[in-house]
Amino acid sequence: MQGTEVADGENLEMHAIENQSAAPLSKEEKEKKIQELTAELECTNQRSEVYRAILLALFKDMEDQKLKLSVKVQNARLTLKE
Repeated sequence: MQGTEVADGENLEMHAIENQSAAPLSKEEKEKKIQELTAELECTNQRSEVYRAILLALFKDMEDQKLKLSVKVQNARLTLKE
């Protein structure tokens, strides 16, 4: 009976249960929760930026490889025409 997991490994079912507390949260508890969620969001944003940088580097490498292959193919065509 496992639920879907989020990126940091927390179980979504447990996350939902935590959010269904019977008593309303006090102002301090709300502030603490906001701070926790803000910190989590910042961490996720930083992780996303790292992934984005990695993907951009990968795409650049792919483009460079494509250009090198194009040059090789063009050279092979010229050689065959001669």
